[in-house]
Amino acid sequence: MKLTTLLETISIAGATIFSFVLRKPKLLYFGAATYGNVGDLAISVASEKLLREKSSRKVIVINDSISVTTAKWLRHFINSKDVVAFQGGGNFGDLYPKIEGEREAVFTLVQPKNPVLIQMPTSINFENSNEINLQKIRAAYSNVNIFARESYSFQNGHSMSLGQSLELVPDIVCSLVPQNSVKRHQQKKDSLKVLVIRRADHERRENQLLDELIRSYESNPKVSLKYTDTVVDVPDLSVRSTKKRQQIVNDKISEIAKADIVVTDRLHGMLLSRVARIPVIAFDNSTHKIKHTVSDWLGDDQGVLFVNSSGDVKQSVIEEWYVNAVRDNRAVQFDFELLTNRLRFHTGVNG
Repeated sequence: MKLTTLLETISIAGATIFSFVLRKPKLLYFGAATYGNVGDLAISVASEKLLREKSSRKVIVINDSISVTTAKWLRHFINSKDVVAFQGGGNFGDLYPKIEGEREAVFTLVQPKNPVLIQMPTSINFENSNEINLQKIRAAYSNVNIFARESYSFQNGHSMSLGQSLELVPDIVCSLVPQNSVKRHQQKKDSLKVLVIRRADHERRENQLLDELIRSYESNPKVSLKYTDTVVDVPDLSVRSTKKRQQIVNDKISEIAKADIVVTDRLHGMLLSRVARIPVIAFDNSTHKIKHTVSDWLGDDQGVLFVNSSGDVKQSVIEEWYVNAVRDNRAVQFDFELLTNRLRFHTGVNG
């Protein structure tokens, strides 16, 4: 691993110094995921793809485990024409203090060089911040353009007065959803293939309705039920290239694509199902990410059935929804113009 990170650092140094000497603006993307959470890997893949497509700068990707150590020397080769972006997702806040500490450190280290600072689409969850901590948090993000990925986080960020600017855009993985309409022809089948993607971490929310739905599928002889998760078993910090991240994400999408219906309480279980164009029944988790993502961005998506914790799960409703979802699987259009405009505004380029 030491040799791998050394080679990464040498590659980053070469690309950075080369751009600096030639006075070519660059975009430094910090915090790319190296662990087995497929949702976070998908965020890295989608973020890098969008940044390369929408910016004329040289994009340099820096993995999470070396972000802070790299920022300490890299800052000497950064100027006001550069962009520094940090990985988005559900780790902005005190739920994941290690990643939050890395993000605050990177932005604090590079701020004096006055680059454009961008926090990629994120959920914001600070549950234990006192006034002293809040002042420290505000200082770390005082010059950062923050993009919240759902209205709940946007309101949290606004109430905490975070960022130089605060905008609302979809989760970046939505940019991977195919924009062409796809119609899946419903055929008579011996069994319905149902794939359950359920959390097993501290964001899991006990949900009686979800349990009841799973039990009903387990007892139904016409249902073929399988279980999976959006966390895969790989050595920690071992997913260190765009190619490897893309491979793991593609493998999970392929697994999802074999199902007729997905049942999930994971945000990226839901979003990757829509990337695969598979109808999904979604339940909320403890951070309310799914509820607000559905209400903010997926209200017109026929392929998503959100079950509120205070609602009910009737098979007749599911059957009617599924028939309509298969018949009319139109693509939902996701707008990232606020984010791409911010890149263009500061870069002075048009693509």
